[in-house]
Parts: sequence; structure tokens; C-alpha cells
Amino acid sequence: MSQLKLYFLVLVMIIVTTVAGCGQTGDLYLPEDEPQQKSKDQSN
Repeated sequence: MSQLKLYFLVLVMIIVTTVAGCGQTGDLYLPEDEPQQKSKDQSN
């Protein structure tokens, strides 16, 4: 593979990655899991 083709491939990958991120909305962080409520077993 020639160096020119390699540079072109890397450039295309960067452009595709950048365009795929455009228009994404929502939180820009991973929200923490909410603590799970422990259900108490009330069997008598």
C-alpha cells in the first residue's frame, strides 16, 4: 500500500468519525447508575 493511499485512508477515517459525531445531543458524560433499592423480604 502506498503512502499516499494510507494518508488518504486515515484522512477519510478522521472525517467519517467527525461527521458521525455531529448533531449528537444529550449528556456528554456517562451517568452513574442509580443505587438499587433493596427490597425487604417480609415473609412471616
